[in-house]
Amino acid sequence: MKMIAAGTDSVGLIGWQATDEQWLAAREGGISASDVKTALGFDTYKTPWELWAEKTGAYPTYPVTSRAIALGRDLEPWLLQMAARDLGQPVTHTPYRLYAHPIHTWRMASPDGVTATGELIEGKTAGLCGGFGVPDGWSETAIPLGHNLQARWQMHVLDASRVYVAALVAGLGFRLYLLERDIGLEEDLVDQVREWYERHILEGEEPPFGNGDSDNLRRRYPLATQGVIALDDTDAYELWTAYRTARTREYRAVSEKLAAADELKALIGVHEAATVGGNLIATWKSRQGNVNWKQLAEDMAHAHDIELPPIALYRGTPVRPLIVKGINS
Repeated sequence: MKMIAAGTDSVGLIGWQATDEQWLAAREGGISASDVKTALGFDTYKTPWELWAEKTGAYPTYPVTSRAIALGRDLEPWLLQMAARDLGQPVTHTPYRLYAHPIHTWRMASPDGVTATGELIEGKTAGLCGGFGVPDGWSETAIPLGHNLQARWQMHVLDASRVYVAALVAGLGFRLYLLERDIGLEEDLVDQVREWYERHILEGEEPPFGNGDSDNLRRRYPLATQGVIALDDTDAYELWTAYRTARTREYRAVSEKLAAADELKALIGVHEAATVGGNLIATWKSRQGNVNWKQLAEDMAHAHDIELPPIALYRGTPVRPLIVKGINS
């Protein structure tokens, strides 16, 4: 099995003494393992459009932060310790923090660790900051596709035979998943990523907006400054049809949901919770009502004999709701 160490064919770009800012700057010119799942649309935190904007500098981007991301970073040393325990051998950092492919240097990877016998280690956490049950994509024997692609990209860049994914997953606990290198799958993956890289980074073609880009659209088009636009020669009609069809299904689903909720409430009655087979399935607890802030402000102004300031002073940022109409409506 090939050892991952200084002097191998892979090019060490950034050492562990570098700052996070230096590490991120070194990754800007290429596609790292964590970028792969984003480019192919399997990232829950970042969209392909955001990756394109970040790599090209075409539009401002905003750092992705969350409690889950911070927790995963904090738990990384513990995950490596657990991997070492279960594998019965030392697990350390790779000699470099960031590597590049020896020929195609835009292909990059930053493994979390490596065993004494050369297997890469990737640490992951899932579902620790909320939700119920095992997160989507995880099971006792499988990991989400995005993480699978990330591991396979690491094997490609560092010419490694195996990756162990050391994961702490809600509902499953600590698990160690082994991924073996598959050259056929790897070639397909590299082809897809290369096509995305050449089209959107080298040639600069903007990817389409997709699911998860609502905030980006709002920042790019904050205000309506012109009148009506004719979209006859676009796919607007197909999108309009898809929207209305989905909305019809949504209305039906909401109606079914409310009907089921009413029946559950009738079964729960005066109780605040219900179980089936000893498992909690629903709660129906009393809560205090919302504060009427407008009335409170008016009462305070009246009590102190002062004029109520204009409500417009306290309005938030203007919004642009999309209202999809029916034909001739």
